[in-house]
Amino acid sequence: MPSTIVILFSILLYFNLALARETHFSTLQYMPESIDPTIATDTNGQFIVMNCFDGLVSWDQDSGLQPQLASKWEYSQNKKEVTFYLKKDVRFTDGTRFSAKNVKAHFERLQNSQSFASNFQNIQEIKIVNDFKIRFFLKNPTTSFINLLAGSQSKIVKLKDGQVIGVGPYIPKIKGLKIILVANADYWGMKPMVKSIEFFILTYEKALENLKSAKLDDMIIYPSEGVSDNKDFAIFKQNMWATWAIIFDRRVHPFDLPYVRRSIADKIKSRDFVNLYKQNLISNGIQAFGMPGYLDREVIPNV
Repeated sequence: MPSTIVILFSILLYFNLALARETHFSTLQYMPESIDPTIATDTNGQFIVMNCFDGLVSWDQDSGLQPQLASKWEYSQNKKEVTFYLKKDVRFTDGTRFSAKNVKAHFERLQNSQSFASNFQNIQEIKIVNDFKIRFFLKNPTTSFINLLAGSQSKIVKLKDGQVIGVGPYIPKIKGLKIILVANADYWGMKPMVKSIEFFILTYEKALENLKSAKLDDMIIYPSEGVSDNKDFAIFKQNMWATWAIIFDRRVHPFDLPYVRRSIADKIKSRDFVNLYKQNLISNGIQAFGMPGYLDREVIPNV
């Protein structure tokens, strides 16, 4: 079901940014637990990861997969091997060359990550063919493996002196209760349009106060706040999707019994739930309409 988020811009600072200002000022309501892709599970951490680091593939604006650090990929006939051909003109922000060994090291960290290991259990082996060619061997045949590689956890980084080093458009730096993203002047892709972005950790009320006093360029608000367009602010609206699901804990009786789970699932009327909200849709899978992985056909749940 879609809800709406509203990004509120100060027109004064918005035009200053477009004409002269090299630094964009924004806000987050809490400090990320980590900006290491193999650890970060909170929304703010993944937000920073997605804006600073690159992966083998990425989602485009139409929820399709496109190459990023990989120039292309190939599946074997049995769908149990995936070979990636890497771009050769990529360097980490410390100046070192990006190669297949960095890909292998990152996914080996993921396989041992407390946060994401379960997502990558299907990887049996990772083999470096040469500096710019790497092959993943899967335990079970699947074509959905590529989808995992577009997520925040699959943005490839290396660790150096305890710091996370990536190859993306921005270099993140944490200074007290502030996160600074500095443009990577040597970025292999399209150069960042803003030289730096500073995120201040502020409460919602404090952020709104700072926006009104021209200390911030933007913040995210919700329609219920009653903020409207006026001479000082411009509002940009964007839908976002929230997925609601009922999950059975099969470790607890009687949910350990398949016929009990099936009976409950058969009795649940999805329409009764979504009618509680406006502008709602029923998904045929665990993903909402418009999200990667959405199914446009009805499936029988394996409960």
